[in-house]
Amino acid sequence: MNSRFFIWIKAARLPSQSYILIPILLGQMVAFSIYKYFSWHLFLLLLAFSLFIQFYIIFANDFADFETDRLNKTYTIFSGGSRVLVNGELSFSAIKIAILAAMTLCLVVGFIFTFLYQRNLALAFVILSFSLLWAYSYKPLQLSYRGGGELLQTLGLGLVLPYFGFYIQSNSLIGLPFLLLCILFPTHLACAIATSLPDQPSDALSDKKTFTVQFGSDFAKTTILVLQIISLVLLWIYFKETFQNPKMEFLIYLPIIGILLSLPFFRSNPNETKLSFFVFFSLLTTMATEIVLILIHYFG
Repeated sequence: MNSRFFIWIKAARLPSQSYILIPILLGQMVAFSIYKYFSWHLFLLLLAFSLFIQFYIIFANDFADFETDRLNKTYTIFSGGSRVLVNGELSFSAIKIAILAAMTLCLVVGFIFTFLYQRNLALAFVILSFSLLWAYSYKPLQLSYRGGGELLQTLGLGLVLPYFGFYIQSNSLIGLPFLLLCILFPTHLACAIATSLPDQPSDALSDKKTFTVQFGSDFAKTTILVLQIISLVLLWIYFKETFQNPKMEFLIYLPIIGILLSLPFFRSNPNETKLSFFVFFSLLTTMATEIVLILIHYFG
């Protein structure tokens, strides 16, 4: 029983919850800073949704990418799937049931938002979240294979989830700053490219047209750094135009730490520990950017 439990924990890849929760929390903090209202009940429901949608994404991706993951010999904790299907630890039927269960739980949360809290667009956001993953991993679009999967991932994490958090707390689609979304787009695109770096060999074998496969690892890493610097510059402009609080100015420099720490690992290849460090610090830069925005809106 314990072994089965830990296999499901492995399948869920809980550390990746940060990718989902932080954008949702950011949207909520922006709503709080504008409307001066924060509901803990809504926060807890959004927390539940972030878990359920993560389970759906992880399980559905594992199911869709089985053949590619089976070829993957350079997988890391950031990429290559949970390996539970590849290793035979869970069956396809069990993953199918888990996908349907996760979707059902997401819909339940959506119905609660709609009928108990009068968030009439909540179900539309839930269905859009489902659709983005479907377009990413499944036919007929299957953009993770055809090209453009990184843009789809960026759309989900950098636009849909922040807007969902903002909408649920504010019951409005009006007020989320356009410049804030411009900050999120480059850094989340960098994050999406970074997670594909270790999988380049198996993705190439599967004819998966990721950015890294099409343009090479070094160009991909250079692009990641450029995108992160663009987000950093926009973050500085956002802070100066919106808050002008010198006591908090130190916050906008925190993402620089992630960028600088990634530089020593630029020259790295799949199946090398150095590449895992580069990916980690790239992801850390994205999360640091979002956390800085959260703190600015909370204290500003």
